[in-house]
Amino acid sequence: MRFDISLPGQQLSFAKQIIALGKPTVVVTVSGGQLAIDSVATMGEQVAIVNAFNPCILGMKAVAAQIFGLHNRW
Repeated sequence: MRFDISLPGQQLSFAKQIIALGKPTVVVTVSGGQLAIDSVATMGEQVAIVNAFNPCILGMKAVAAQIFGLHNRW
C-alpha cells in the first residue's frame, strides 16, 4: 500500500540535477498508479513528460523509438 504519490527515493533529486543542466529533457514515468510530478512539470521550458504507465515487455523500447524519432506511428 502506498501512502504517498510523490516520486520515490532519490528520483526527484535526480530529475532536478538532470534538468538543471539546461538541455532538452524527456522525463518518462513508468508506474502502475498516480504520481505527483507537478514539481518536475514546472522546472523548465525544455522539459517534456511522458507517462508510459505500465508498458508491456517491449513497451520501453517502443517509447524510446518514439522519443528518438526512430518510429512515428502517425
